[in-house]
Amino acid sequence: MKKCWGSSVWKMIPLTIWWATSKERNRRTFEAIDMPFPEFKLYLLRILYSWSHVLNGGTNMNFLDL
Repeated sequence: MKKCWGSSVWKMIPLTIWWATSKERNRRTFEAIDMPFPEFKLYLLRILYSWSHVLNGGTNMNFLDL
């Protein structure tokens, strides 16, 4: 299960990058608010963590397991 979960997380990375980038683009275009790059990286990792948490069945995992 752990190996399957890890490969699924790797497959989610391009979608996560696309999703976070499009959300940031829309935020800059329509709200005139930009996010500094370090905050953007954390935002991207939070999205990936939340999606992988759901994929893992909601079991106890921490951010370092990602």
